[in-house]
Amino acid sequence: MRKELGYTTDVEPKIVKVYFSRDGRKLYIICGDRSDRSVFIGPGGRVVYELKEKLGVDVVIVRALTDIIVRRSRIVQAVEKARRISLKLESRSTKNFIENSLIPLAKALLKSVDNGKHLIQNIGDICSVTAFSGGFDSATTLVYAKMLGLRNFSITVDPGPFIVPDHVKQVIINYVSGLGVKHAFVKPRRNYGEIIEKAKLGFRVPCKMCHEAVEETVIGRAVELGAEIVLFGDLLPTGYHSIRVVGDGIIRINLPAFMALTKTDTIITSKLHGLRREKLIYGCPLLRYSMRLHRHFKYVAIQRVLRETRAGVLEPNQALELVKSILQV
Repeated sequence: MRKELGYTTDVEPKIVKVYFSRDGRKLYIICGDRSDRSVFIGPGGRVVYELKEKLGVDVVIVRALTDIIVRRSRIVQAVEKARRISLKLESRSTKNFIENSLIPLAKALLKSVDNGKHLIQNIGDICSVTAFSGGFDSATTLVYAKMLGLRNFSITVDPGPFIVPDHVKQVIINYVSGLGVKHAFVKPRRNYGEIIEKAKLGFRVPCKMCHEAVEETVIGRAVELGAEIVLFGDLLPTGYHSIRVVGDGIIRINLPAFMALTKTDTIITSKLHGLRREKLIYGCPLLRYSMRLHRHFKYVAIQRVLRETRAGVLEPNQALELVKSILQV
């Protein structure tokens, strides 16, 4: 492909392994290191794109073995924390979920990068609530919640169009309908007036306060529904910090972080299951309006993008796309 496209190179990338997913829709290529991966995918991913077209597959996923080693280490730490939590649980159903569903899924990911084909044991009737923003990460969380056999309710906390605009609402409605997941838009339990006012005046970036309000609302609704598991779509923090007990024995899991997924993983998974979002754009309408008024908010946003890039959650090209969306506000 490089020769056909006119991309010359003095070195050949080290290819560790090549295989198709069980359904034949995805091709996985494992390279030795990031440098091998860069040579393989070519400028702007052109080589991989042409390869995908020629082979007639949905997607070609190229990973570096060094990245996989880091990912496995994070999963091992997450499993260790899950086991510690399980030992202290009184609820047999929650303990059963962790031991017979969540941990086996994580163990399967230690052996394979094909995330979507592990068969989960029947864990019985256990209720969970998933926070669904309409983005790639939380959309992937819904896919895995369904795969894990949970009786799952998805909730979108809706303070108004300055956080969840109408076009995002329609994306959410279409996605949960196609996935067959119960869903509801709910009003936040916290007054957003203070969050909006501080953001507009440039006193405080709204993201942390908004995240706290969303978490409070979702966990509160979980208590009302008698749910034992609450799932969020955060990619960070990973490892030991991706699972914890909150409130009265509810298990809170950042599921993509628990499985050490990347933004690429969540984009591919959510799109394969029907999510219709094309661009990576940083922030909700409130944050973007606030960044337009207060330039120092942009620096905070860029720092958060860099943090995810350093963690290996974002690829450099994805980080660049997000930073450009911040600077262009």
